[in-house]
Amino acid sequence: MLWIVLTVVVLLVAALIVALVLKGRYTKQISELDARSADLANADIEQTIHVLKGAHLGGESLKTLTRLEREYQQASEGPGAEVEAILLDLETANAQFRFAAVREQLQDARAKLDVVAKKYEQVDAELQRLQAAQAANQHLLDQLQETYQNARKDLLAKNFAYGSAMAPSSKSWPI
Repeated sequence: MLWIVLTVVVLLVAALIVALVLKGRYTKQISELDARSADLANADIEQTIHVLKGAHLGGESLKTLTRLEREYQQASEGPGAEVEAILLDLETANAQFRFAAVREQLQDARAKLDVVAKKYEQVDAELQRLQAAQAANQHLLDQLQETYQNARKDLLAKNFAYGSAMAPSSKSWPI
């Protein structure tokens, strides 16, 4: 009879040790997912959107920026918010030793996090291209303004040779 009691106690201790090891492993995996989720939610994309909004884009560039901002918000509010909710559920299930539910939710969270990461990378890459195009356009605009200023200086400096050409040309160039 004593051997049966000792066997039951040893089995219970072994089960407790296994449960604690599993809980520790799942806690580590949950914290890794939480850190990965926090890394995705960095402010680089939002900062780039803010900078581009301040650049006073127009035409196709403005449409592209608006579309990218909408896609970023949809990814943040859709799958991104779902991942956060799953992570909270994971912590609760892990604390209650519901390991089957934890395993399933971990797979679901990883899949959704991969979707969000891919979407963020796509949006970020397009924003970087848009920002590079904006910088190139700004450089060309600066060159154009410099050319205009030089032409205006030449007209003013050689006003005697060109006569009254300055007044009509200044009215036709709004810069």
